[in-house]
Amino acid sequence: MRSIEDNYLRAIFEGSYLKKGISNKQLSELLKVTPASTTEFTQKLHKQGLVDGGKYKKVSLSEKGQQKAQKIMHKFRLCEVLLEKCFNLSLAEVVQQAWLLADFSSETLLHELNEKLGRPKKTFFGAEVQEPKVFNSDLEMLSSVKTGNVVILREYLGSKNMVIYFSELALNLNEELKVEKYDHDFNLFVLTTFNSKKIMVSKEVADFIYVEIKK
Repeated sequence: MRSIEDNYLRAIFEGSYLKKGISNKQLSELLKVTPASTTEFTQKLHKQGLVDGGKYKKVSLSEKGQQKAQKIMHKFRLCEVLLEKCFNLSLAEVVQQAWLLADFSSETLLHELNEKLGRPKKTFFGAEVQEPKVFNSDLEMLSSVKTGNVVILREYLGSKNMVIYFSELALNLNEELKVEKYDHDFNLFVLTTFNSKKIMVSKEVADFIYVEIKK
């Protein structure tokens, strides 16, 4: 069973991607725990030197925390590639089972798994496998893109719900999308695909879709 610490480091890593941290509220939503529980545990991580901020400030991984989280995410993403390539599972199942499967400590197993898979670069949702990073200067959150821009969908948060969401919308990595407008009344982004299909994405979801702005 994964430790609480591993779950928190993963959530902070994924939730603060391309941002300067994650709020206590967002972190509690990702972990599906109460804000009070999140505050209490992030304070423990702070004492261990794994996170900065906390309480009333955004939580972010310290240098020590990033190094530990990167090792966790490297194993996790290798297992995601393994299950997606070699087993007949839905992508949502891949995400769930890979997290459980990646709870091993053997460096030999990690090396052999990496070599057997051909040292993969990306997961099926576009995330970096070999050197997971909290910041990628080539990408922007969809929620930060101004209307009128054309973007290329490069990556998205690899959570169970996001995988299902993308499947339902039939969105694909490397697909071009035009940001038509932002509806302030409903907090929705209206996007247009290459074949003129209109897609509406909530602001909350757009925070976890990562794009490259087409020049």
